[in-house]
Amino acid sequence: MRLTLLAFSLISLSLFAEIPDESQFVSSTKASFDGNNLLLQGHVILEHSIGKLCAEKASLQRQESSKDFPFSLIDLEKDVLVTLPSDATLTCNQAHLDFISLKGLLSSADTGQVIYMDNIIQSKGDTVPFYMQGKTVDLALNKQEDSSEKTEYKIDSITSNKNVLLKYGTLFSLKADRAVYTSLTKSGMKKSHGTVSAFPEEPNDRCYLEHKNGKVDAQSFHFNFLTQEISLVHPKGKLFLSFGQNPKLQEVSFRSDDLIWNQLSHLLFLKKNVEIHDPSLGNIQAKEEVSFFGKDINNIQMLQTKGYSVLEYQEQSRASAHRLISYGILRIDRAHGNAIAESPEKQGKVLQNEQLYYEEDELSMYADKASMEFSTTTDNTVQPISVTLKNNVRLISHNSQKPDRCALADRVTYSPGTRTFILSANPGKKVLLWDQNETIQISANEIHITQEPGEKKEAIKGVGNVKFTFSQEEQSLLEKIFPNIEL
Repeated sequence: MRLTLLAFSLISLSLFAEIPDESQFVSSTKASFDGNNLLLQGHVILEHSIGKLCAEKASLQRQESSKDFPFSLIDLEKDVLVTLPSDATLTCNQAHLDFISLKGLLSSADTGQVIYMDNIIQSKGDTVPFYMQGKTVDLALNKQEDSSEKTEYKIDSITSNKNVLLKYGTLFSLKADRAVYTSLTKSGMKKSHGTVSAFPEEPNDRCYLEHKNGKVDAQSFHFNFLTQEISLVHPKGKLFLSFGQNPKLQEVSFRSDDLIWNQLSHLLFLKKNVEIHDPSLGNIQAKEEVSFFGKDINNIQMLQTKGYSVLEYQEQSRASAHRLISYGILRIDRAHGNAIAESPEKQGKVLQNEQLYYEEDELSMYADKASMEFSTTTDNTVQPISVTLKNNVRLISHNSQKPDRCALADRVTYSPGTRTFILSANPGKKVLLWDQNETIQISANEIHITQEPGEKKEAIKGVGNVKFTFSQEEQSLLEKIFPNIEL
């Protein structure tokens, strides 16, 4: 036979006098009350402002001069189920709720887990199941009193400890030593959004994230249910992405100081000391930031670096690699097959030590701006078609085993396939080229450098108004720009 709090009140007038409003309800199969402690056994149900509490056994301790539920300490045992007003649930084997210190402790047997389950509302109104489990759970409670002096209790945060597992729909799962769920429920809201953060127990341990687009481990993890944004500290791992028009997923490995991944806007940011290995594009290093943009995370259209960054691309047909260093913006548009690099300006000018740098085989080139056209092969490999450098272009040989060569131009167009360089100047200016091996000096409107098919020998040709000796002004300019070369 089930007994309610009303039955106990008939036995104890003192308890009856403190019965709260009718929303507070207690029932069980067996019960005993000594004037201070209420012991309940068998199908225990407690209706409380914090939620509906169910268990096989409960011990309740009175709170003197209470205006609400007349018990300040509640201990629950065996098959414990706590159903919150938001319809979220907590299940465990033991629960201790202290409404004086506003704390709770939930635990399970050796092989059991404390499980929190909820359905999180997304921006479009649909819900996603959220699951969090750990060996123990700490609750931080909040006490609120309204104008009628009615007291309500809510859970501010839920901390899972030891062997923690988080799952958010099919989007991700995460393993960690500790996780903290903080509710962001506002007054009048039944469903909560909230945030969840996860951490390792030891400084050198990691959190392990499995996303539908990759596997990443990190020093810490943070997820905002409302903004759908994942933040990781010191992440490293692999992402499976598709680029441009190619739907085939590609494995990209990376590491950085921070990662921000917004699921709603499909933006992915890697920040500080970034290292990326993209098998189709090459290796990327960036001190400040690398951003990925796309229609969705499964189709990346563009990659952009900010600040000092290095791109290295290895052509299959050549032993040496293409190398590009940028101090400003480097944007690679995989959808349209082009890339641009722009150096930062200070007072409208680019400092010489912050020009972008391009290196290929035996020549190095400096410029204020650069653009590249490329194609993507069937196996998703990027193949450069042409490279154009603009404004204050400097060319210099970097092969220590060969004689020096240097040049100045306003524009350089380079075709990697034919190894053809076209150096050109703005109206009223000249391209200057000095080659120690050929013992030539050329001043012209354009200079073409081509490698003869099947040979290592190069052909150098001046176009337009061509002179084979430098004027004193041109000689002085070259000596100023290239002080380490004996002209």
